[in-house]
Amino acid sequence: MFCWITEPADPDRWRVVYYSQGMDAWREHPGPVTEVIREALTTTGDDNIFGWPPEDLPPLFRVPSTHLENGRWLPHKEYR
Repeated sequence: MFCWITEPADPDRWRVVYYSQGMDAWREHPGPVTEVIREALTTTGDDNIFGWPPEDLPPLFRVPSTHLENGRWLPHKEYR
């Protein structure tokens, strides 16, 4: 989960805080959010901001869906 610290008044200077379940902690990044995204997508290995190597996971793309509460998702009718 990503959130902004909305100070100072200039949004270009907002810091970003994010929560990583793997580290069970909130972390702060000086921002901007575009830099956070760039780091998340380009940094490999354990140095990634999430603390785990994203290249170990296959890409996952979801279409609008309804969660069925059994760990499964039902794509909306127009995507089936």
